[in-house]
Amino acid sequence: MKGYRIDYDQINSNTELNTLLMVLEPYLKNYVWVVADVEATQLDKKGSLVTPFYENPKTILWLPHAQLKEEATSLVSLNWGAFLAFLPQEAYFEFESSQIPYSEGRPPCIQHPKAIIEIQAVDGGYFEVFSTIENITTVLAEYFELVEITI
Repeated sequence: MKGYRIDYDQINSNTELNTLLMVLEPYLKNYVWVVADVEATQLDKKGSLVTPFYENPKTILWLPHAQLKEEATSLVSLNWGAFLAFLPQEAYFEFESSQIPYSEGRPPCIQHPKAIIEIQAVDGGYFEVFSTIENITTVLAEYFELVEITI
């Protein structure tokens, strides 16, 4: 498994996570995502600034791919966050409190053995993407300049 860094400035949008999810959608549209340890702001349906999008490091939020993508369209900023994709039949379980994914200071790998991809939003400036999908590098390289992360 390899990891790759994708700088936000390569994504010409205020919705960087949504753009990344759209690129990965052919592989992940039926997956369910864990959202954890997120620091972000988003707009409500009227365009007013609402904070936080989701900000509770002690719990997780399960979202189907389409719902996460929809929520990501309203993000104004994404400073930190851990996003892990699971097969639907392996999702919706309870994490032990010590196993909840986190974004700052975590090891450079997927944080749960059943997750097939993990997207880390880091320091409001870039994503780190780790995946067990063989050709994900090819897909990401079609859209972004990738910097390999040494694991």
